Amino acid sequence: MQRLRTIYDILKEVYVGGAYAGIALDNALKTIDDERDKAYITRVFYGVIEESVRSDYVISKLCAKKPKTAIVIILKIGLYCLNNMDMPDYAVVNNCVELTKAIGKKELSGFVNATLKKAKTIELSDNDLSIKYSYPKWIIDMLIKDYGVEFAEAFVKFKSDTLTHIRATTGHNAELFANLTKSKLGYYATGNQLAKLPPKSYFVQSLASMTVCRTLDNDNPSNILDLCSAPGGKAVYLKQLHPNAEITACDIHPHRLDLIRLYAGKAGVTLKIVHNDATVLEEKWLDSFDAVMCDVPCSGLGVAGQKPDILLNRKPEDIANFAKTQSKILRTAGKCVKVGGHIVYSTCTVLKKENEQVVDAFLRENKTFEKSGEYIKLFPHIDNTDGFFIAKLVRKPS
Repeated sequence: MQRLRTIYDILKEVYVGGAYAGIALDNALKTIDDERDKAYITRVFYGVIEESVRSDYVISKLCAKKPKTAIVIILKIGLYCLNNMDMPDYAVVNNCVELTKAIGKKELSGFVNATLKKAKTIELSDNDLSIKYSYPKWIIDMLIKDYGVEFAEAFVKFKSDTLTHIRATTGHNAELFANLTKSKLGYYATGNQLAKLPPKSYFVQSLASMTVCRTLDNDNPSNILDLCSAPGGKAVYLKQLHPNAEITACDIHPHRLDLIRLYAGKAGVTLKIVHNDATVLEEKWLDSFDAVMCDVPCSGLGVAGQKPDILLNRKPEDIANFAKTQSKILRTAGKCVKVGGHIVYSTCTVLKKENEQVVDAFLRENKTFEKSGEYIKLFPHIDNTDGFFIAKLVRKPS
């Protein structure tokens, strides 16, 4: 029962409090010693979130009126366990009934009991991709509009492996990583493999994130402006790739500047860290940088496989709002880069409204810029990476 209560409590933080799933789970697991309990809690917690769209549908069919949030969470736990865990149905139902009593909702325990006992009578259609893959319908509709039905289905049903992508820190013997699976720029490792590596021998950084930085490999920049830098992974990697360049790392949120400082300190590199709003031009930066990095705020759909709570919090209107902010940041970058310099625009989403359409609109409005190479588009189900978009632009003489 304690495991289910823990799962309920952290799900409530996510569903009611808007907490980040990864942070809420990590905080809860710190108080638990048994590795089996940790594994069980993690599986059910993320499983409930991943199946949230489907369970909402089932609950709507089982209940004439949507229950209060606390009971919805319990029903979602029960539905996930009924369909995915190796437990007798009666045991799942009984556990959820007891959980209902434990949270002070004893008067609703009979309702939970009756509802879960009927759960498997609800038929799910294979023709509805949203229900079939438990993915918000509006996102599937946008994916279909951008790429077609076949792509959309492949994207939403893809489940990546649990390997973590890392890069070696400077000066560490390559033999340390001999047993790991190599990627184009780093290594993939299991949790057990990471535990055996010296903590200072590697940084966790996705292949897609590293690819963004490597777009400047042939440019030899003397100074780089990273407009949306926190938590600092790209800025640190850029400094290691270009040790003689001055890297100015910015963020709009003062508390996130501490994350950049922490990352730089661990890496032993020096960055110029500045509090700045990337949508507003800092006049002293006009025409000043060889390269400007814009890893802009976005919907994050390219990393929803690792952060499923993204799908809980996004709304259709968010996409247009992100695109407006992205366009403002790109315009700022255009004013900060020198003639002959480069802008690198990147997102961790695959929606064209945040990617190609933003960059194409900028190029139409700013004739002194042009593409430097083709857009780089990474897709989880094709490239086995995070979903990313990368555009490199060059400023031509007027």
